[in-house]
Amino acid sequence: MIAFKRGINPLSLEEEITLGEWWSDEYLTKKASKLKSIWSWNGKYDLLKDALFLCNNDHCTYCDCHPLKDDRGFEIDHFKPKSKFPLEAFTYLNLFPSCNECNKKGSKYDVTLVKPDEKNYQFEDFFRYDSFNGEILPNPSKSEENQKRAKVTIEMFKLNIGSKPRNRITAIKKEMKCDTPFDERPYRYGY
Repeated sequence: MIAFKRGINPLSLEEEITLGEWWSDEYLTKKASKLKSIWSWNGKYDLLKDALFLCNNDHCTYCDCHPLKDDRGFEIDHFKPKSKFPLEAFTYLNLFPSCNECNKKGSKYDVTLVKPDEKNYQFEDFFRYDSFNGEILPNPSKSEENQKRAKVTIEMFKLNIGSKPRNRITAIKKEMKCDTPFDERPYRYGY
């Protein structure tokens, strides 16, 4: 999870508020009627996708896989789930580019999650990369609070589940043999 540097918000504050209120009304009305609400970007998907895509150079915000255009897919993650925070569903500061694997947290949320656009965020303050097994682990040299936040984040985004650790090792070994610019490398914390 490399620091996320946000670009310019493609939506005005008024649009964020209006769209958030629209989704909140839609979601709460359906929920009260015990009907399933169907999410819609209300015509703003491409605009938000393009803006977010530029912020992280085609990397997943959470696991840092690259490129997002391949079989991992590009999705927009609501850091605070739209089902629990409907008014923030279109808030730019709540949206992150994600691979489809990391975007499976659903409505789970924990206030201790590490948010990669936090002021002064650095990977090493929370995590360490184990080059032997490819896992991302809490950094034992940091505070208990930071270790706890790292653990919650690793579990919530399933950063060590399935083929993710193996994919990291394979990609990093391959890229170390190439002269690929740093920001175009997958798993930038492994170098």
